[in-house]
Order: sequence, then C-alpha cells, then structure tokens
Amino acid sequence: DAGTVTAQVREPKLVCSSADAPEVGCAAEKSAMEINAEVEQLTNEALAWVQELCTLNGVAYANLSVDYAVITNTDGWFTLRLNICRSAGTGTQQLVYYHIDKTTGERVELGDLFRPGSGYAAAIGEELRRQMREQMAADPGLCYWIDEEQVPADWVFRQIRPDQNFYFAPDGTLRIVLDEYQA
Repeated sequence: DAGTVTAQVREPKLVCSSADAPEVGCAAEKSAMEINAEVEQLTNEALAWVQELCTLNGVAYANLSVDYAVITNTDGWFTLRLNICRSAGTGTQQLVYYHIDKTTGERVELGDLFRPGSGYAAAIGEELRRQMREQMAADPGLCYWIDEEQVPADWVFRQIRPDQNFYFAPDGTLRIVLDEYQA
C-alpha cells in the first residue's frame, strides 16, 4: 500500500509429491514446477506495473489484485485459475488457466484434447460466433465484434488461439474463456 496505489497478492504454489502417485511423479513434479514459474513471472510483471505507478508519487490511483482458485481437483484432472486484476481509471482482468492430467502428470492445453488436423480451432470459433449472434439477437444491448461491418477487420473475432484458455464446467462441458478484446 503506497497510499494511492495498492496491491493484494496471493500467489499459488503447486506442490507435488511422488509418494502421492509414484507412476506419474516425475511428470507431475515437472508440470507443477513449470506452472509455478509461469505464475511467478506473471505475478512479477503485475508487480512491476504497480511499482512503476508508485514512482509517480501520488499522481496515480491504482489497484492490483492477484489471486487464484482451484477450479477442478478430481482423481483425474486438476485446473488452477490465476486471476490478475489491474485498475487505474479503468480495469482489466486477466484469467489464466493451468491444467494437469493427473493420470499422466502432464500439463494439458486445449489442442491436446483433439486429434491433430481436426480443425478444432475453426470449429469452436464458428460455434462461439453462432452463440454470440444468438445472444445479441436475444439482448439488443449486447454487442460482440464478429462482423467486419461493425469494426476494423483486425478487431473481428474469428477463431480461438492454439493456446486458448479453457476449463471444464462441473457438468463436464468444455468452456472457452476469451480474453478481453480478443480478436
């Protein structure tokens, strides 16, 4: 707390014991170490933003919040969500999801869930665009940038990225998480 600039940081640290699952121990430990390093890097970048604002000596009003939640922790799957919220006049929220297949100990990204060459990114992108159109038709106050007539072409959402954030809802439904202003 620097008066006009504050930061609340709760950084997770994944711990994996080979005794818990000796058959996947090394892979799980490696996955946990990789995730911890990435979380630490993102947290340090956010803290550097706060420190830069502190150098303005009371001119800036800002808040940083870094927190996390365990979304899924079953016998076969683990998902951690990192939440980074920055506010300084306006706010931005960054959500990053990390997944571990507990049967193998390996990290999992969205592309790992589909066969190579399946075209999953385009298919999911088209389904998301369909859902966005449906939601806009039901609510005239809602607007997604999915048509070039609305906004510049490079702002239009077309399909998901290969490293797209996702998670599984409690009912097992795949949920795609789009970043703010993702095109």
